Amino acid sequence: MSEPADGTNVSLAIVAGVFDARPGAEAALGAVLAHYVVVSRASPGCRNIDLVASLTTPGRFLVYEKWETADHQRIT
Repeated sequence: MSEPADGTNVSLAIVAGVFDARPGAEAALGAVLAHYVVVSRASPGCRNIDLVASLTTPGRFLVYEKWETADHQRIT
């Protein structure tokens, strides 16, 4: 990990989740996860949250989160 120009250490809590929809429920799962991402981005300590859908595995989604601390992630 590199240090910023001011010499302080930067640490983040990184969380990744993989979700596989039941056949026929792909759109519903995608909608729920998209809502979670939008709401969570406004949470204190949230640096970034991305939602991606797999191109190779239908119905598979990945949520990738970056938080200031693990405590910030736990409160959402």
